[in-house]
Amino acid sequence: MVLYKATLPLLRKAPHPARFAFISAAGGSLNDMPKYPYPNASYASSKALANVLVVKMGMENDWLITLCIHPGLVQTDMGNQGARAFGLEKAPLTLKESSKNTAYIIDNSTKKDHSEKFFNETIDRIHPW
Repeated sequence: MVLYKATLPLLRKAPHPARFAFISAAGGSLNDMPKYPYPNASYASSKALANVLVVKMGMENDWLITLCIHPGLVQTDMGNQGARAFGLEKAPLTLKESSKNTAYIIDNSTKKDHSEKFFNETIDRIHPW
């Protein structure tokens, strides 16, 4: 919310539609909560709340595309730890792959088809709330 408030004047001046993307996580999905057996209540609830705020920002501003993006299970310390909890040796996505996918979603999003949605790694995969 602090970042949104700080960037709002710049977003208003940007070519419309402007874009505001939040890097969320599948762990913040209420629908998918049973899939995550490890303790993550603080992390999950903070991501879920931020998802709601980002959606409301988009709904309240017709000139703004807002996106919640789960970047995938990425080969970082945190991502690899999560992968091991699922029995994997390491996370399946490299940082480069995840960054490319995330940038593609942001760059190719439209208000009508993509705003106020929760993306799962690629623009054609909508994540359940």
